[in-house]
Amino acid sequence: MPADPRIRVIAERLITDPADSRELVAGADHTHAGLRTLARHLPASLT
Repeated sequence: MPADPRIRVIAERLITDPADSRELVAGADHTHAGLRTLARHLPASLT
């Protein structure tokens, strides 16, 4: 699991419901993070 709590929330949602078609902007709103912040950190967290 990603160490960043904002990314972890999104990853847990996707694990729970792989068919979730929400875009990253919805994850940004849900985690109170900026879209650019998530877009920067997400690829590094998934490797």
